[in-house]
Amino acid sequence: MLQANLLHSKPRIQGVGELKQLVFLFGKIVGGVAVAALLLFVLVPRVSEWFAPQEYEEPPAIGETVVQETEDAPWEDRLSVVHEEAYHLAYKDMPLVQQFQYEHGYTKAVFDFIVRHAPPGGQFTSLTVDDFSTVSGTVTFASRDEVRSFFLPFEESSAWTIRPRPETSIRSYDDFYEVTYVFDYVLPAQRFLEDDPVEERFVSSDHIQRIRRKVIRLADNNDLRITNERSLGSTRRGGYREYERHIDGEGRFSDFVYFLHALYTQSPGVRFRTVELSTRSGEISFSGVVCITVLE
Repeated sequence: MLQANLLHSKPRIQGVGELKQLVFLFGKIVGGVAVAALLLFVLVPRVSEWFAPQEYEEPPAIGETVVQETEDAPWEDRLSVVHEEAYHLAYKDMPLVQQFQYEHGYTKAVFDFIVRHAPPGGQFTSLTVDDFSTVSGTVTFASRDEVRSFFLPFEESSAWTIRPRPETSIRSYDDFYEVTYVFDYVLPAQRFLEDDPVEERFVSSDHIQRIRRKVIRLADNNDLRITNERSLGSTRRGGYREYERHIDGEGRFSDFVYFLHALYTQSPGVRFRTVELSTRSGEISFSGVVCITVLE
């Protein structure tokens, strides 16, 4: 009897097993469909991108100019450079320069320019300051990132007239970008006269040799090497005479800034009429005309 019961119950047990298998199979199908839908959701946009028609862009040849400025292009857009870091760059570890700007108004914009355009990755290939009213030159960078920490740091209130030149370009090489920015800024002459009263520039004639020696000594004290120094004679201008001396030297950029600070604070009547800077391997070479104004 027991055996008969077992025989009769066997088909019922098999039916339950088949139902379980069907449920399991249905779950696998639903799960597979869900996974497939998820994969399609993720991959379809990418696949469409892969098969979308692509514009072929020829890679720039070595040394080829890939960005070239033109005269009519707005200078703000020419290299797409941002200048949020410029202010930081200007005064980092150089509080003396900031103080100097307040003490010597007419040189403020010039020192603003020189200090702000000396980022760690940048290199001056040339810089000229003419009578502290015109600055022109070229700066070269090794990468786009370095360019982003450089650029026109002057606020709208600045008195500078900005004259960027069309030579500015980005050139691509094997493993770096070389960016050359050619600039030419002009500071109105009246600013020089307003911020630097004439009487403060005069010294007596018997101080000329002492001042000449003092300039050399100040350079030595600021770790600069004077390589050449010679007289250019003098020029009579109204009731005073300007004695000019040409000075060549070498040293670090920061030492040069401190030298200028010492020169202007300790030597009334003495100023650089023109300064030319060029940099190499973290050091600068400078060449300029020191002007000593004497009331006759």
